[in-house]
Amino acid sequence: TNFDRTLQPKAFEGIKNSKDRSMVLLSPNLYGVGKTHLVAALINDLIEKTEPVVFYPEDCSIRWRLCPAYFIAENNLLTRIRDTFNSGLIPEDEDYENEEMIYHELMNTPLLIIDDVGKVRPRDYSFLQGVYFRIIDSRYTSQKPIILTTNLDYPELENHIGGACADRLREMCCDTGFVKMSGTSYRQKKV
Repeated sequence: TNFDRTLQPKAFEGIKNSKDRSMVLLSPNLYGVGKTHLVAALINDLIEKTEPVVFYPEDCSIRWRLCPAYFIAENNLLTRIRDTFNSGLIPEDEDYENEEMIYHELMNTPLLIIDDVGKVRPRDYSFLQGVYFRIIDSRYTSQKPIILTTNLDYPELENHIGGACADRLREMCCDTGFVKMSGTSYRQKKV
């Protein structure tokens, strides 16, 4: 990756060593400090190191592996779930996707990354917090990692996703999983 690790050493080391660990990259009220760049580099590294197939000797079969990570921005996640409520598509349609199919995908991927948490303020916090509870609680109970990136500080994040989710996330991330990033936007440096 072309990420300048000297600008965000804690975040860089956290992501580099994040195998099977949950994390939250926070940069309260700061934009362009490299959160998305770091998680994209992690995904590229995971894809490069993951064998595409696995051999099962018990039945002498070879099966494709799941992609090692699923990346989605919060606004796209919420839109994708909301769209299932108003879908006029029928189950026989090849593009049909229901809410359960989306949650199944989010819960079963080895690593889930949700980018830009809190970027868009929803009209209905009960819907948003219900979505987060379902995702985080499922990943918590199945011990699967999740990474969130946000421009919120921790109290704002807790208000956004809900107290029960924040509490589970706190345990999933342990002491070192919340990394606060600071600095100047890379985008401003290019101008």
